[in-house]
Amino acid sequence: MQHKENTLYFSLTSLTFLVTLIAAFLVVLMTGCSSGSKAAPVTTPPSGTFSVASSSPAPGQTQVPTNAAIQVTFSGPANAATVNTTNIKLTNASNTAVAGSVTYNATTYAATFTPATALTAGATYTLTVSGVTSSNGAAMASAMTSTFTTASSTYPAATVQYQGTLFPYSGDSGSGQVSVDTTGKVTIQLTGAKDSTTFAAQFCPSYSIYNQQPYACIDLGNITTGASGTASFTAQFPQAGAWAGEFQLNSGGSPAYETGLVPTADANGVTQVYMSTLEPEKTVNGKGIGTDTDAETQSPLTSGSVTYTASSQTLQFTLKGALPNMAYTSAEDGVLGGSSSYLLYNSQMQSAFTTDSSGNVTFTVLQDGTAGDIFEVAPNNSDAGLIGGFSVPQ
Repeated sequence: MQHKENTLYFSLTSLTFLVTLIAAFLVVLMTGCSSGSKAAPVTTPPSGTFSVASSSPAPGQTQVPTNAAIQVTFSGPANAATVNTTNIKLTNASNTAVAGSVTYNATTYAATFTPATALTAGATYTLTVSGVTSSNGAAMASAMTSTFTTASSTYPAATVQYQGTLFPYSGDSGSGQVSVDTTGKVTIQLTGAKDSTTFAAQFCPSYSIYNQQPYACIDLGNITTGASGTASFTAQFPQAGAWAGEFQLNSGGSPAYETGLVPTADANGVTQVYMSTLEPEKTVNGKGIGTDTDAETQSPLTSGSVTYTASSQTLQFTLKGALPNMAYTSAEDGVLGGSSSYLLYNSQMQSAFTTDSSGNVTFTVLQDGTAGDIFEVAPNNSDAGLIGGFSVPQ
């Protein structure tokens, strides 16, 4: 009997100790919770990288118009609250800030700094971008600075020197237009496209199949459609010189839209536009795209253009300061010098047109009924001709 009492006493004692221990633990725990001390919260830093993808004017560019708007395109969506004149600044050579305002396009990720007054002619300016964050809070990897120089005298107002229609490449809907002004600013507009879609814009220079020198396409930036399938995009063409070729919008690495001039039957109701300036064959695209440019003398030209009229389906060539009293012919090409190169005629089946004593001539020819990207004119001799395209100032 005594043995049983001792066992019961031991069990009660153990239980009392255990209860006391648990109570003490709870007191300590409650004391810790009631104090003002808290553990530091665990946070996850914003993911991804964020930077300036491009700027206009291009770094080092000269002859920039004094009334140019300054544009910065980011690599992704920015926190609009950080896109301001504190974080995007333009300063002169004395490091004095230029007064102006900043706007932000959430669709194209582009911020535009507009000076309050025209910039000083022949002056150097520095664009600095810092402190802008992405929409998810990621900071710029580093600040961006870019320096450019304005034109030394009053710069003529920018005018369009190239314009082309963007057509769906395959299975896409909608259409668009591309234009390039005399400062090298590229403007792309897209309507009726797939909504909320990002396209990579690029320019693909033309080349001649005879010298087998294809050129790498030049990236211009991204263009993103809104909920209605429309988008607008501007960028400075990144390389100076004379250019001829086609513009493309790519989606998922494949062409979705491209410029060109197509027969009315294939236009899908799109009103086509095309205009370009004539550029020297031996210098266009930086290397020349003639069939034998080393042995040819470049045909002269003071100015010239090619313009398409949709209502009559005709192309008008205008030359000033070309070879005097010389017969010129024109052609439409897919790839310059390729099998789809066609001589162009007027309604009387005339293909050659002679300049006057000053080297001037204007003539109209019919579109040949096939798709083409390149329009050229050349004299009836061995001189290198002229290619429809655009030029970008240094």
